[in-house]
Amino acid sequence: MLRNYLISTLCEHEPLTVSALGRVIATRYRSYSQAAIYKEIKALKQEGTLVSSGNKVSVHLSWVINTIAKADKLQRQLTTGKFTAGIVPVVGKRVSWHFSNLVSLCTVWNQVVLALFRECEDSKMFEWNPHPWYDLVSAKHEQLLHNAIGHLGRHTYVISGGDTALDHWAVRRYS
Repeated sequence: MLRNYLISTLCEHEPLTVSALGRVIATRYRSYSQAAIYKEIKALKQEGTLVSSGNKVSVHLSWVINTIAKADKLQRQLTTGKFTAGIVPVVGKRVSWHFSNLVSLCTVWNQVVLALFRECEDSKMFEWNPHPWYDLVSAKHEQLLHNAIGHLGRHTYVISGGDTALDHWAVRRYS
């Protein structure tokens, strides 16, 4: 986790001293010892992810460029009809899945929603949800889904059918 926190923070606030980096991470995520931060920075520098200049650390530009290239390649590969063919059912056909846990169900459903957006020209999707129980087990996945939908320039509108504390929480969270 510290590795991800370092990279994310430096992508938003670079360049920073190690002590400033530690303060930002402690404020946004959680506290880590200076030794743990230095150890992770050293490993990331050896991998070519980070670079030091003077007393400040930043993300290495070659890592950024290579990451963008990988993301572009992934987008081209994963948003083709071949990829979504197994996710979005053909008109008139039924598809069924079997899941052993709720997290797996939510993960696949999020793939379905994103694949439907790819197949559909409309920028809005309306969803009826009798009760947002999945938020109890998958709030992080739901946030990732909504972030991805926003990056696509699309919007979802969820109609919640319940009137419980969970339903009200979900409405506040996604409004």
